[in-house]
Amino acid sequence: MPKTRDRSLVKAAEILLLTILPVLMLLAMPPPPSAEAGIRLVLKNNSYEAITVALNYRTSSGRWITRGWWRIAPGRTTEPDINTDNTYFYFYAEGDDGGVWNGDYDSNGITRWVVSDKFDHYDDSPNRPKGRDLRQASFFMSQASNSYLMQSFSD
Repeated sequence: MPKTRDRSLVKAAEILLLTILPVLMLLAMPPPPSAEAGIRLVLKNNSYEAITVALNYRTSSGRWITRGWWRIAPGRTTEPDINTDNTYFYFYAEGDDGGVWNGDYDSNGITRWVVSDKFDHYDDSPNRPKGRDLRQASFFMSQASNSYLMQSFSD
């Protein structure tokens, strides 16, 4: 009788392993890349002054949005929380000591409304963004490659 019981335990262990092993293998595998993995955008401040950056891009829903501001200390980077698979981005930045990074000499540049306060403004909105110091700013264009863009701001 002990041999039958041992065989039963071995059989039960085999069934358990054959059931659990594929599940464990699936859990250990990295997820497949998403069809809409999106663009990873990194902003790098290579200047001597702290800067604030506004950007314009097309969202995953297809609407163009202008957003500001991301504050970046000298020598630091930040990754804006954006959701897009579009590779074109437009940037405008102001430095604490008067530096400006704009699209005045960019043939692909665009002009958008900005305010001094933090803002999100859809380009197709009939209204201007709400906040202090409403003004137009010239944005320069940059394009992501291989789902990545590190935009640097240098003196």
